Amino acid sequence: MVVLREINLGVIGLGYQGKIHLRNCLCIKDAKILGAADISEKALKYAKKIGVKNVYKNYEDLLK
Repeated sequence: MVVLREINLGVIGLGYQGKIHLRNCLCIKDAKILGAADISEKALKYAKKIGVKNVYKNYEDLLK
């Protein structure tokens, strides 16, 4: 039997493919999205709109 624990994730880059990854991660029951990083304000607004609480313009801040 496999026991799954919650996994913490962060997404760096919210271009076309990054947005797909972000939406898929939000659908994973045992995944917790800690934040997303992108230099685009528009992309960060999108992430907040779909439920990401912490957004960063600098990926290094996300990694901290």
